[in-house]
Amino acid sequence: MEQVIQKYTRRDFFISSLTPALAGLLPPPGIEIESVGPIDITPRTPSVLFVSQEEVIHGRMPLVFRDRGVQLLKQRDNGPWIVAPSIASTYPLTGRSGFGWSVPVRIASADRSERLMAVVTKETLPAGLVMDSPRWRHVLSQSAAVQVSCASFERSRLRIVQVGGRDVLPGVPMPVSNFEAVTIQVQGLPRSAPVQIWVQPLDNARCWPSEHVEIVQDDLVTLTAYFGRPNRHSSVKEELDIHARFHMRVVATVVPMPARPEGFDPTGTQFRKFVRVESPKVELVRAMVGDGVDVRITRLGVSNDPTHRLAMPVSRVEGTFQAGWRYQPRSREFITLLVRERRAKSWQVAGMTTLGKNRAFWVISLADLQPQGTSADGDFVAIAVVTFRPFVSGRPVTDAEVQARRVGISDEKIYRVIKPQTQSERR
Repeated sequence: MEQVIQKYTRRDFFISSLTPALAGLLPPPGIEIESVGPIDITPRTPSVLFVSQEEVIHGRMPLVFRDRGVQLLKQRDNGPWIVAPSIASTYPLTGRSGFGWSVPVRIASADRSERLMAVVTKETLPAGLVMDSPRWRHVLSQSAAVQVSCASFERSRLRIVQVGGRDVLPGVPMPVSNFEAVTIQVQGLPRSAPVQIWVQPLDNARCWPSEHVEIVQDDLVTLTAYFGRPNRHSSVKEELDIHARFHMRVVATVVPMPARPEGFDPTGTQFRKFVRVESPKVELVRAMVGDGVDVRITRLGVSNDPTHRLAMPVSRVEGTFQAGWRYQPRSREFITLLVRERRAKSWQVAGMTTLGKNRAFWVISLADLQPQGTSADGDFVAIAVVTFRPFVSGRPVTDAEVQARRVGISDEKIYRVIKPQTQSERR
């Protein structure tokens, strides 16, 4: 889990678990807890491990303790450490030095977390024994403590409510830049549970988790999501640069997924086993705006609601163009209107124009808003793209081609086509 940020890592409970008077009496740790159930213990594992009520703990210890017994201690609410009833079984490790051990554990209540510690003792301690000051002298070695919880996620809910400060509307794609702040509403999620954003391009089966992981402490959580490289030297998000449309979800996991350049398959069992809750997906479109260039569609069809537009199959489309003071065109700019069915994977050219004397305004008088081979029953999407080289009319245009040629690109506009009335219908 090397890519999960350091801010939200497992705390070192070794010194804090002892009173100041005892800290100097006990030997340094030699026994280790390596996993609790399916969760491996690493320096960056979350501070609270959410596991089943009954689990098996695995660990290792030096060869010097091979003839000694391993026992588990439990602590609740900063109270005294108490000896758990189970005694660990030990076994030699293959290809590694030391001995392995495993011990079953049962968490008493789903309402309260517990801290667990493995110890090697001079003699077996009776179950239920309270570890007061004299009894710690029987301990030869102790592990770092881990905090576990079996709190239920059954009624937990996650919902994305804002992206980049804009409210999320059902069924409406959200415009984003390369990275945005995302606000999540949390309901019934156990406190201290880690939440993370997963971003998945619509035309790709792989998923990219955010490096930003938050620990739930309130009903609203804010995370940062990435939809491309924030700078040219960032390699982890390089793959996202060629995509324009995404699905985003928020997941509560027992172990946050690492951020990797190649992403991961979100349906894989090795990842799904860690997921406890996930939010409904939100569709996003990244406005792949070039440096200092802003292009917009200001008129397409008619509507009383910006989220629902109606247009004739062939209509006039208008827009604006604005360039920053650093913008220097290499050649003549072409503004192309690309359209597609909402679920299609490629675009079609609906019309094209060039900037005139008034470079702040552009018009495509006869834009073909119903792509060839489609019916007028579904939703369509339109974008305006600024390029130095025009797209070929009549040939499908992929997102990768748009990304490779674009100088600027507008937000998506969703619309429906009005079916023209026949002569019999007019009568």
